[in-house]
Amino acid sequence: MLFSCVPETGGCEWANLKGFVAQLNSELGTKYERTACLDVEERNVKMPEILLEAPGSPPLVVENKVVAWPEDYCRRHESFHTFVNQFVGSLRRTSIGFNGSPYKLSIHEDSLDGMRLNQVRSLADELARQVHAREDEAKSKKGAKGSQPITWHFGSRNPEEWGEPASSRAIMVETQGSLEPVWESGDFKITDEESLLQFVEARNQAEEARRLSALKGIAASLDEAMKRAKGKFEKFDGHTKLLLLTFVGDSSSGISVKDIGGLVVAAELPTEIDEVWVAYPNWTSQWDYEYAWKRMR
Repeated sequence: MLFSCVPETGGCEWANLKGFVAQLNSELGTKYERTACLDVEERNVKMPEILLEAPGSPPLVVENKVVAWPEDYCRRHESFHTFVNQFVGSLRRTSIGFNGSPYKLSIHEDSLDGMRLNQVRSLADELARQVHAREDEAKSKKGAKGSQPITWHFGSRNPEEWGEPASSRAIMVETQGSLEPVWESGDFKITDEESLLQFVEARNQAEEARRLSALKGIAASLDEAMKRAKGKFEKFDGHTKLLLLTFVGDSSSGISVKDIGGLVVAAELPTEIDEVWVAYPNWTSQWDYEYAWKRMR
């Protein structure tokens, strides 16, 4: 239930919520329809996203929240997608030489930290220029790499590692760890069974510490989301008030579905919220999914 991609928000969020309404109607045997995008129609007042009404059923109001951790995850996610779109577009415009096979650009995950979006776009254009200038090398078995203005590597890739058909000709971008990792395996020299056990124990402790830190951060973000949602529902006595949650973040933190469920069940639920639903991926193919929802409170 921890998504890596952040759903698009802003304006009427019906595009994100119509799947939920269809699922709700299917499960309850109702015919709820959206009758208002409340937070769009009343911009100067705190309002939930949508109002749902159905013959013979109580009216529903729905608020949709993204719970993200780390705190800057959404901003970093936007920067990464901006970089990817700009790099691929710039390289395609510069040369058709990379259209016949799949390729991959690798950069460190913190390479875009602190950059404004215009700087991210400029960086993407510069890397596309460098790859184009070294086209023959970039197409070779080893690929091309550089260290300016950031460390990068560009070369051929196996599309199946991304869960795509072998016929894919996409240019992908991936991040491969930070420049300053939290834990370095190089700190250990494995010479015997005892040193191997010490290495494994230290790694497990570091991973558990990271998981617990992420849990604490997600719990705080969840608490804040519920407090913000509370204010959206205050004017809707007589309506059933539903809070929808989508958890996003770095899956390498070790957070599990069970962890997320435990946080939602243990959270202090404001009396203004009647139900809490959590998004999860409903896989439609090996590499694509739709949002589905599970009631947790």
